[in-house]
Amino acid sequence: MVAGAGENADGGAGAASAHGAIICTEPEHLLHPTAVNLATRILKPWLEHQKLTTLELLTNKEAMADLRNSVAVYNAAISTGAQRQAEMAGGEPGERAKELRSYLDRFFQFASDEQVELMPIGPSGLEAHYRARERSVGKVTARRHLIMSVMRYLENSPSWGTKAERLVVVLEKHEDEAIQRVADEMLAGLFALDQAIADIFVEESNPFALLHDFMGLISAQPQPRRGSTKLIQRLTTLMSKYDLRYTRNAIQNAFERIITNTKHFTPPRALDAIPLAMWELTEFSKLNKKMVAAGGWFATKDLLTAMDTQVARRTGQLQLDEYTAEHHGVFAKTVELLKIYPLVFGERNLARIETRIMDYMMQRDLSRLLESGARSPMDQLALYGILEQKIRKANMPLGMTNEMITHLSRLQEAFIRERQVFQKFRYLRTGTGEKGIYVLEMLILGAFTNGRCRKAAIRLMLHFLESKQQLMEALNDATGVETDDDRTEELCAMYDYFIESM
Repeated sequence: MVAGAGENADGGAGAASAHGAIICTEPEHLLHPTAVNLATRILKPWLEHQKLTTLELLTNKEAMADLRNSVAVYNAAISTGAQRQAEMAGGEPGERAKELRSYLDRFFQFASDEQVELMPIGPSGLEAHYRARERSVGKVTARRHLIMSVMRYLENSPSWGTKAERLVVVLEKHEDEAIQRVADEMLAGLFALDQAIADIFVEESNPFALLHDFMGLISAQPQPRRGSTKLIQRLTTLMSKYDLRYTRNAIQNAFERIITNTKHFTPPRALDAIPLAMWELTEFSKLNKKMVAAGGWFATKDLLTAMDTQVARRTGQLQLDEYTAEHHGVFAKTVELLKIYPLVFGERNLARIETRIMDYMMQRDLSRLLESGARSPMDQLALYGILEQKIRKANMPLGMTNEMITHLSRLQEAFIRERQVFQKFRYLRTGTGEKGIYVLEMLILGAFTNGRCRKAAIRLMLHFLESKQQLMEALNDATGVETDDDRTEELCAMYDYFIESM
C-alpha cells in the first residue's frame, strides 16, 4: 500500500519507496501520518458514523472487525485506495487492489494477535515508561505501543470534544518530542472530521468567529481572539509554543472545507433588519481582509477561488435583484448596491456589481427616475450630490467613477437650467445673507456635484455673501440658524474652503 511521499517519519523507517511514495510492507507503516490521512479521506463518512478517527480504527480490534463486516464499505475503500496507489506509484489498479487486500489481511491478523502491555497515561511518568519501552523493543514498536496506549486512554470518552480535551492535556503535560508528535497526529485526526469539529467547538456559536480562530491557529498567533472559547485559548498557547504541524495541516484543510462546502452560515443570533446574505457578505469581507494581510497559505489558488465563489453565490444577478427589490426608484436601488460594493471581492464579482451600478447611473431617463423619488425640486437637486458622494466612497475603478460623476454633473446642470434652480434661490423670501447661508449649507451637504454646477453654486454664494465679514454679520442677524461659536467657526472655514476650490 502507498503510505505517503518523501517523509521518513517515525514508523516509516525501512519502508520501500516508489516514485517518491512510501509503500506499506510492515504493520507500523499503516500508522504513518500520510497513510492515515489517505485512509481518513477514503473512509470519512463511515468514520464519522462510527464516531472514530482512523488511528482509533487501526488500534481497535472490534472496530476493524466492524469495518470488514461492512462489506460494501470495505470493498469500496480497497478499490479507491488501489486507484490512488496506481496514480502515485504506477501499476494496474486491479493488481494494486489484490496487493492492498493481502496487506490489510496481514495487518488485521497482526493487530488481532499482538499482545501489548499498555503504558499508563497520566500527568507524569509517561516519558519514563516510553523511554523504557523504546530501549526494550526499539523506536518503531515503542511508537506503535504509545499510539495504542493513548488510544485506550481516549476509548471511554463520551464525545469528540472530550477526546480533544484529553489530547490537549497530554500536549500540555508532556514536552517529550515523541509523545507530542503522537498527540499531534491524533488531534489532527479529530480535525479531519467535520462532525468532530462541530462537537469540539460547539461552544462557539458564530461560524465566522471559528474561522478567525482557525486563522490564528494556522499562523501560530501568540494571543487568542478576544471572546474565543477556552479550548481555542489553550490551543493557541500550544501552537505558538510547539510545532504541531499535523494539527496545523488538519486545521488548514478544515478551514478550506468550511469555506468550500458551507452554502449558508447560521448567524449567532436572530437578524432583525439585516438580510442573511448581507451579514454573510460582511463577515466574508472581514475574513478576506485578514487572509490577504496574512498571505502565505491563505493566498493559495483553491482557497481564494472558494472565497470568490461564496461571494458569487450572494451577488449574482438574481441576488442583486433581491437586495434591491424592496427599494423603489433608481436612487434607492443604486444606494443599496453602493452599500454592498465595499463588501465584494473577486474580479468577476466586482465586474458584475459595477456593471449593474453603471446601468442604473447611465440610463437616459435617470433624471426622470430621480424626480419620481424626490418630494420637491430641491430634494432632487440634493440626490445628484448624494449619489456622487456615495460613488466616490465606494472606491470603484477610477475611470468608471469619473465617468459616472461626469454624467451626474451634466444631468444636474441640465436640471438646474431647466428648473431655474438658481433663480429660485434669488427669489427666496428671506434676507440676502440668509440666502447665502442657505447656499453654503447645501454646498457643505454636497448637494452640488463636482464640475460646473459646484462652481456656479459657489459664485451664487459669493453673490449673496461677498466677504467673510458679511457671512459673520448674517450669522449674527439670522434667526432659526445655529450661531454658536463652533458653528460660526465651521461655516467660516467652509466659506474659505469653497472660495479656494474655485
